[in-house]
Amino acid sequence: MSVSPDQLSEIYRHLRDFIDSQQAVSIKPMKGDPPEQYEVTYNISGFSKPGKGEPYLTTGHKIEMTIPFGFPHFPPSCKPKSDIFHPDFDPAAICLGEFWHQHRQIPDLIVFIGRLINGESFSTVNAFNEQAATWYQEHSDSFPIAKIHWSDRQPNQPETIQAPKAQIDTLNDDDLTPDFSFLSMASDSPGQFEQSSLQTSLPPESPLPDADLAFLDLLTKQKKFFKIRQTLGGNQAISAQVQDVISYAEEAIKRADQLYKLAKKAEYDDDLQNALRLYEQVGATTSDFPNLEADQKRVSQSIALFEEINQPATPDFSDSDFDSSHENLPPVPNKAASRGAKSKQHNNAQVPNSFSPIQKILSSKFTITFTAGILCVILLCGGGYYLFLARKLESSNTAFSKCANLIEKEQFEDAKQTCSDAFNDLEGLTFFQQERINELRENINNILQSEKLSQGLAGNVLVNGKYISKKDAVILNNYALILKEGGEFFDQEKWSEAEECFNKLLTVSGKNTLLPASTIEDIKSKLSFTRFSLAFNAAKALLANQKWQEAATELKKAKIQFETLPEKDRRKYSVELNTALAKLNFEEYRKQGDDFFSKADWLNAISSYKSVLPSVENGNLAPPETLEALRENISRAELYATIDKGNKAFAAGSWDEAIQEYYKAEAILTSSQALIKFSDPDVTRRKIERIILQTTIVRDRQAATSQQKDKKDLVTARNIYRQIVANITKSGFATETEFSEIKRESLAAIQSLDEKIYQADKEQYLKDNFRNLFTENYPATIPENLNNPVVTYVKESDGKMIFRMQCIETGAGRPLMLIMLYAYDKANNRWAFFSEQQ
Repeated sequence: MSVSPDQLSEIYRHLRDFIDSQQAVSIKPMKGDPPEQYEVTYNISGFSKPGKGEPYLTTGHKIEMTIPFGFPHFPPSCKPKSDIFHPDFDPAAICLGEFWHQHRQIPDLIVFIGRLINGESFSTVNAFNEQAATWYQEHSDSFPIAKIHWSDRQPNQPETIQAPKAQIDTLNDDDLTPDFSFLSMASDSPGQFEQSSLQTSLPPESPLPDADLAFLDLLTKQKKFFKIRQTLGGNQAISAQVQDVISYAEEAIKRADQLYKLAKKAEYDDDLQNALRLYEQVGATTSDFPNLEADQKRVSQSIALFEEINQPATPDFSDSDFDSSHENLPPVPNKAASRGAKSKQHNNAQVPNSFSPIQKILSSKFTITFTAGILCVILLCGGGYYLFLARKLESSNTAFSKCANLIEKEQFEDAKQTCSDAFNDLEGLTFFQQERINELRENINNILQSEKLSQGLAGNVLVNGKYISKKDAVILNNYALILKEGGEFFDQEKWSEAEECFNKLLTVSGKNTLLPASTIEDIKSKLSFTRFSLAFNAAKALLANQKWQEAATELKKAKIQFETLPEKDRRKYSVELNTALAKLNFEEYRKQGDDFFSKADWLNAISSYKSVLPSVENGNLAPPETLEALRENISRAELYATIDKGNKAFAAGSWDEAIQEYYKAEAILTSSQALIKFSDPDVTRRKIERIILQTTIVRDRQAATSQQKDKKDLVTARNIYRQIVANITKSGFATETEFSEIKRESLAAIQSLDEKIYQADKEQYLKDNFRNLFTENYPATIPENLNNPVVTYVKESDGKMIFRMQCIETGAGRPLMLIMLYAYDKANNRWAFFSEQQ
């Protein structure tokens, strides 16, 4: 059915009532007066996905909704105008599934789409967006996104819309088999074919109702104040109670933000313990503070790392590593101990007093003795220092030997520490056995820079001349075992067990690069043959038991694997496989075509039938009566598909396309009359012809109305109405009440247009000759000074058409408007000046 202006007005009224109760939706008319197209904006959170990026939450989702011809039998056309990442959305359409039926109303549909965006429901099979379906299933715990109060239309407040009376015919079950009811359509009632294009705006958005207080109380107890802000942010029309919740949440967010800034500063200043404490206070204040968990984890890891670095090293030396002569050597303090000792020494230092006179005398007398003593001390210290350097060099050499042993034992952490200590011991040895020291330093440095140490520290081991992780080494060992076992199963034709082994091997190879490429290719080749053997053996067993559908499934698998086999294997199994496929091909595609046919999926039914037709015609796969039935189903499906396409074009207002498809349907019916067995094909053909005539009239009346609007082209409009009259007259339906009434209305429209065209001709005459006519009646005027003529039809009196003429006279001071009445005498075809007194 087409949608009349009254019906559109009723829809518009109900939509205005509906948005008054909705805080989450706003609606804007886009086309028509009354509107037939709307833009719906959902002020809620939903997911978008830009290109290859990750889905993210955004608001302000828009859809376009158009009221179609055939409403409410046909659902509104809905398509997204913003990026909405959802299983039931693609860029061109929104999947309504089984939601819509003729008793549904537009507000129901708007709420349904809103629930989709909010994640309250989504498809997991046959989704418009398979990627979104997978993502939504993996993140199902995140839905619904928010708790939204949808103000659904109440059952005691139905939205009743009266359908127009005039309807396009339906081809009934008696005419066609199967059901042909999808041809049911309707035209507008007389005079209601066109809609105005004036724009109308919906009223301003109404105050929003209070949110669910129980939900807000739960969020407050959970300290999810950012969630409260997201739920209520920007809402001005709320109660004082809800406003208190918002204020409390904002205050908590403010405190948490201050603590967060202090934590960031503490972390920047390397005061990690304090930073962690402050982050914990942020979480205690606002539990859903953004990125807080990542900040805490980062600081905790940093603290642990610093503790590990600053842990005092315990030398792994035995008593045998040192002789008794080392006991008197002072221990080497660490840096922290040195700093503490220096600080203590500095604090305990005393400032010496000045020398007294007696001290000076003593100093003078004993200068020689003192000097000699000093020399002895120097000699003794030098000898001791030399002994100290020798022992330190020996200690470094011992540590180096121990480091090398630790490397061989694969104790890499201890080896690194030992070599580092040995290297550090050499730093203070200056002017002492430099050649030996340099050699030892080079040897230590070679170990510290060696690949074996760096790989060992990284947890890697040397396998087959290549360093790999210990985990990979275990995998590689397991790989060898599985490879051997899979090969044995393959040789024994234990295909299921072999497949399991080969799949495991390829899974391992996909996670690392340890396996040689040639080995991987050999595994893939054996796996292909294994899968082919599994599928083909299963198919042959099913064929023997006449289980056609299951056999078809297995043969498809075998066919796929067959293409990957080496040439010699393909030659060996080609004939046997093709024979089995040929046997199944007919049954499979015929059944598939029948299924599509029963679901009115005409195009897929045609494709299925035609794919099997050549093999049936050229072989002995089916008896003659089956071939005849197959051809009939193809012709019938082609007829139904063509009519269905015409119906959809009609519903979209594509009149020429609809007419073209109906003519094609008529041609198919005529050419396939011998195949398609209708109870009365002439009646069926006549109904199609009637639909073509009705569609043509709908198209032409809309075109005529468009030409009449603003007097765009009255002559063209009149010619269109004349064509409508001619089409009805030459059709076989001129005597039917519906078409005789349309013919009468068209003739009346032609008469009215004749009068308007006649009047327009006279008005144009006056505009073309206004200067001469004003000059005749205003002799003092100059024609060149007359401009801007305006001609208006006034009335008809005594057979005279009276027009009001005006123009502007310039050139003599102020512009002057000249006005006069001029009349056309229809009886004698003459123009004359007219006075109101006449």
